[in-house]
Amino acid sequence: MIDLNNGYDSSIVFNEGVAGIVENVSLRAESKKEDDKENAPNLKVIFVDSKGGEVNFGLWNIKADSQDPDKDLTNLGRTAKHIFHTIFGATYVIPPFRDDVELIAGIKKAIDANPTLRYRVATNYGSDSYPSDYLRVKKFVPFMENMAVKKEDTKLSMGKNDLLKKVTADDAPMASGKPATSWVSESAPEEGKEPF
Repeated sequence: MIDLNNGYDSSIVFNEGVAGIVENVSLRAESKKEDDKENAPNLKVIFVDSKGGEVNFGLWNIKADSQDPDKDLTNLGRTAKHIFHTIFGATYVIPPFRDDVELIAGIKKAIDANPTLRYRVATNYGSDSYPSDYLRVKKFVPFMENMAVKKEDTKLSMGKNDLLKKVTADDAPMASGKPATSWVSESAPEEGKEPF
């Protein structure tokens, strides 16, 4: 039995697709599952707005065949330090981690242990050099901030290269106002019958 009254709702777009700094955002983390694609991130950090819209970014373990593992570890370390200090405060002494795998597990543990905290997050449609068709979390630190930081003291900003609008517009509706999909009934239903 298929019950369309429970589930099957359309997804809610994070901040209604408006890029910029978004406030009162919650945070959760999801580890890679066994049935996920091979190239899926080892940890997905998910930002959820007040209406339930989500935007996320992934963190990957350093690959054994990485061309520059030191650079990859530096990038992961910067992101991790930013997340820890956003959650626990700038004076928090981060414990040492054995390796990148343990570091990513530590990020998940920190996020999971603080589900009621709220954040500001900077989002964009990529940059001039790397535009994106999708709203995403700003790529470089700082990209998030604890809401305990007063708005006038924020360190978040949007740079001159941040794209705040999609480069590629969504498909325009047809002039007739009818959707272009072929599965929609084009004729009125017969009297007393359901349209499908």
